[in-house]
Amino acid sequence: MRPRKNQLTLSIEDLRAFMVSGKPYSVRMLACIFDASPAAIAAVLETLIAEGVAQSKREPRQLESRRMYWIIKPSLIADRRLHPAQMPGELVGYDLMRLPRLCMAVRR
Repeated sequence: MRPRKNQLTLSIEDLRAFMVSGKPYSVRMLACIFDASPAAIAAVLETLIAEGVAQSKREPRQLESRRMYWIIKPSLIADRRLHPAQMPGELVGYDLMRLPRLCMAVRR
């Protein structure tokens, strides 16, 4: 891949906005796009991995420079509904019959 004529500045927001979720990128490929060294790009990518936004993978026989990085695809709503919701605290003031009372109060 040839370097871009006008390279982008390297920041976490720019890197996250450029990378398409699910598509793998190597550090060499991103170095052709962003105006930074491969070591600096790898450091920013490690920050994204620490935040839980990106993942990386490398085959055991491959060099470290061939490690692939990608942005995690957002989970589907159907996947999130398979498991019960995690509540940080106890519900207070929740009335189960509020909606039926509102429906009965509406004039027909």
